[in-house]
Amino acid sequence: NWLAYKFKAAVDDPMKRPGWLAPYHLRLDWCRWIASCRGRRASGLEEAWVLSFVCKLLQRDVVAQRLLAADGDPFAKGQPPQRVRAELYRYEFGPPPRSRSEPYWLRERVGSYLPPLSLSDVVPMLRDHG
Repeated sequence: NWLAYKFKAAVDDPMKRPGWLAPYHLRLDWCRWIASCRGRRASGLEEAWVLSFVCKLLQRDVVAQRLLAADGDPFAKGQPPQRVRAELYRYEFGPPPRSRSEPYWLRERVGSYLPPLSLSDVVPMLRDHG
């Protein structure tokens, strides 16, 4: 059973209301969006910063947790995750919601961005990236 991390501004939940950020972007959310722009060809295994962030999530690093939304870490009060994965979705605006039960976004799963990785998987990969 997979639990989702929540980001401060990035679209990660179809029910999340679109935000307005100006004149600056939240760096992690922005990098996450840029990394996914390659669509089906995108792979987190090629991005050292993604592997480093995953390593920090697996270690339940406090600084990494602060980069997430206020309630964004589903493991904040328990054991750290054994594995982290990332799925790639294509989002588009849905019709204007008429109630809180209707989504702001429509999404379609495109594929896997990062396969399930444990700490013992990530550490050697980070060494390979230098």
